[in-house]
Amino acid sequence: MAACYLRQRAIRSHAADPVMAQFFGAPPMALLTVGAGALLLGKDVIGFDAAVGVDWVLWLTGTALGLVTACTVPYLMVTRHRFARTRRSAAS
Repeated sequence: MAACYLRQRAIRSHAADPVMAQFFGAPPMALLTVGAGALLLGKDVIGFDAAVGVDWVLWLTGTALGLVTACTVPYLMVTRHRFARTRRSAAS
């Protein structure tokens, strides 16, 4: 499913939207959470060595994607996204 999403043009339209771009951090956080769950709960189900292996892969992938997202989204916010003065939230 992720490969199909990356091949589509939807990723460009989501990156161009200032609100949708904020959600690019969700998949890395999900990978880190599932990795922690695999280590915490998976050691009883699949064994300690397999749980550590799964956690290691998910931690590396989530950390790498998180770093990419942490650099890309602010870059897009500064260079590409345009905010109109009329689009303000109720709090401001």
